[in-house]
Amino acid sequence: MNKKNERLKYREWLRKKEGCIYRINYTDIYEDRNWKKNLLQMREKIIDQYNDSGTVPEYMITRSYVQHESDRQLVIRNNKRVNAVIDDLFNPRRVNNYHLSKDHFLERHKDELIEENDEWKVRIGGFHVHTLISHINEDTFIKPNRNIRKSLNHIYGREVTPIELVKEKGKNEVVRQLLTHNITRRCGFVGTGKSSINIVGSSDHKEFDGYTGWKGLISYCTKQMYNTDKIIEIYDHQNSSSLLTTK
Repeated sequence: MNKKNERLKYREWLRKKEGCIYRINYTDIYEDRNWKKNLLQMREKIIDQYNDSGTVPEYMITRSYVQHESDRQLVIRNNKRVNAVIDDLFNPRRVNNYHLSKDHFLERHKDELIEENDEWKVRIGGFHVHTLISHINEDTFIKPNRNIRKSLNHIYGREVTPIELVKEKGKNEVVRQLLTHNITRRCGFVGTGKSSINIVGSSDHKEFDGYTGWKGLISYCTKQMYNTDKIIEIYDHQNSSSLLTTK
């Protein structure tokens, strides 16, 4: 038996014994509900796939729409645009060493009762999107491409050296500035206010539902994915790395 098969068998044995491999000691009032058990099992499988692929998420981008948006197909098309903007920024020549995996999770707000033309009606909940992106190669800042240099010069109003900026402010802060600048400038459907876009590094994320670090980012993105219908609506297979494949 090869090492990979041994590892998989050990994971399954441990999962049957403990319930979860990656979750720290954590309990909640829904622990014994079937939907919660399904959710935890699904998360564990996704984490397995990230581990096996070697493209664990380093950042989570949360972006809201300028206006109420409930059309899922339009949101899917916009995710494709966000992918292109991210690649143009960090990997304009589409080089394998700088490839970034991206996964989009759509979160729908609750339906609400609104008044329109002196009548009350139910408005279907709109979306905001969580996007997970994988590790950004440090060489990106040592040998920055033209788009990174141009963006940072525009942000600071002067010529800056990216790697020195990373040393001064930290990689996470520089990445936040670059992503915020490019997404808000090139994606008209994303607002420019502080509440419109938020970027969190895996090293900044402490815990969600018993998962920490990058696993906590996954836990947060999948918090509503407790049945098949929810998984289909939330996970954007068309523009993501297709982590939810059968193993």
